[in-house]
Amino acid sequence: MKRITLIVVFLLMPLVAHGNEKFGMVFDIQGTVEVKTSDGRLIKLRKDRHVLYPIKDGDRINVMAGGRVVIVSIKGKQGYEILSNSSVEITEGRIRTIKGTVNIKEGFHAPEEGAGGQIGAVVLRSSIKEPCIRTVSPVNTSILDLTPELVWRLDCKGIKKVSVRILTGKDVIFSRDTEVNSMKVPEGILKYGETYRWLVDGGPVGIFGGTFLIPEEQEVKNINEKIASLKAGKDLSERLSYVFYLLGNGLNEHAKSEIELLEREFPENEYIRELKK
Repeated sequence: MKRITLIVVFLLMPLVAHGNEKFGMVFDIQGTVEVKTSDGRLIKLRKDRHVLYPIKDGDRINVMAGGRVVIVSIKGKQGYEILSNSSVEITEGRIRTIKGTVNIKEGFHAPEEGAGGQIGAVVLRSSIKEPCIRTVSPVNTSILDLTPELVWRLDCKGIKKVSVRILTGKDVIFSRDTEVNSMKVPEGILKYGETYRWLVDGGPVGIFGGTFLIPEEQEVKNINEKIASLKAGKDLSERLSYVFYLLGNGLNEHAKSEIELLEREFPENEYIRELKK
C-alpha cells in the first residue's frame, strides 16, 4: 500500500511544478500586440480570436505603435490599459512596466478562475435518452422578478397537457395543469431570498425541471442599479466586465444572452465559446 501512495504523489508533483499561474485575461485589443510567453513562444494577439486570452506569470506583452491592450487581473479585478509603444512583464503576480505607459483602472469584474461558468438545463427524472419535454427558462439561474415566466418545450406525441409545479424544499406551493408551453407565475407565490424548484410533469414521459434563486429584496435592488450602470458601457472591456458580473451573481440566463451577442461578433473566438461550457 505504501508503494502505491508514493507513485501517486510523484505523478502529481510535475503538474504542480510546471504550471504557470494565470494572472489575468485580455479584455480588449487594438492594433499590433504581441505576447512572448515564459517558454519563448511569440503570439500575435488578434481581436477576433484573442479576447479573453489568458495572460500568465512570466509573459511579456509588447504593444507596437498605435496599439493598445487591456488586461484585467483575476485576483485584483484591476484593468491595466497598456498603450502604444509600451512593454510590460508579468512577474510574481504583478505587472512590471518595462517601457511606455500603463493606466490602471478599477471596478472591473472577472472570474475567480478560468473564463467559464456552466449554463444549462437539468433533467430531474427521465428514462428517455432524447426527452420530448425540455425546460427552457428559468433554469439554474438567479432571477430578479417575483412573477417570472416559466417556459418549456413540449414535443411529446400524444401528450397535450402537463402539470406544472413550484416547490420550496419538499413543499408544493403552486400547481396548475396547462396545454401551453409557458406560464407566468401569479403574484403572491414567490418571495425574495428563496430558492425554488419548478417541475413539468408529463406523466408517462417523465418529470423535468430546474431551479432558480431570488436574492433578498435589497440585493435585487442593488443588482438592478449595478446592471443599469454596467449595461450603459459600450467599450468591449466594459461589456466583458458586465458578463462576468452577471455570472458572478448567478444571473446565468442574463449572461447567456450577452455571451450570444459576443459569439456573433467574434465567431472565431474559442475563449468566448468556453463561457457557455
